Amino acid sequence: IDVRHVAVHGEGAEQRVAVMDGYYAVFVFNVESGHCQRPLTGSTPCKFSCIRGIAFNHKGFLYVSDEGAHSILVFDKSLNQCSLVPNFQPGDSEGKLCYPAGIAFAP
Repeated sequence: IDVRHVAVHGEGAEQRVAVMDGYYAVFVFNVESGHCQRPLTGSTPCKFSCIRGIAFNHKGFLYVSDEGAHSILVFDKSLNQCSLVPNFQPGDSEGKLCYPAGIAFAP
């Protein structure tokens, strides 16, 4: 794995860590068991172009900034549902989200 970014969410048996592998895949592991909950790659519902950052919010949703697609994707806690973050229209023109290079959440 070519680790680029790491994000952590939860505590104890529910703690998860997301690892960005290069720019094209994210792996989410249960910290206690080491089990890979689900690899997120080009075959997931939301395809990646060039991942530049990952972060969990306080609810455990995983956000992925995709520089190549000019977008921010959000995966639900189960990692089964994915969508574009509302109010951020992708594109490289004025008023659009252009080349997001990272993402973070504050408590």
